Amino acid sequence: VPYQNRPNAFVPAFLKRLTDEGGFAAENWFRLPQKGGDSRFSVFDVTGTMPVDMIGELSRSPFVASVEFNDNSL
Repeated sequence: VPYQNRPNAFVPAFLKRLTDEGGFAAENWFRLPQKGGDSRFSVFDVTGTMPVDMIGELSRSPFVASVEFNDNSL
């Protein structure tokens, strides 16, 4: 998350939007170690459950670095 976006406010709002609009269910999210003095980004680790058809849209978000797909039924 770009630091100027107030990440501690932006990430909960982003997750709420994903929940309200796409059926995402956050199980856990936390901020990774503090940013350095010259860093312009904050990094969060988010774990949750979402419908398969939502993965494509989420992976194209400029605020998502990676999406890991785990399906125990496969």
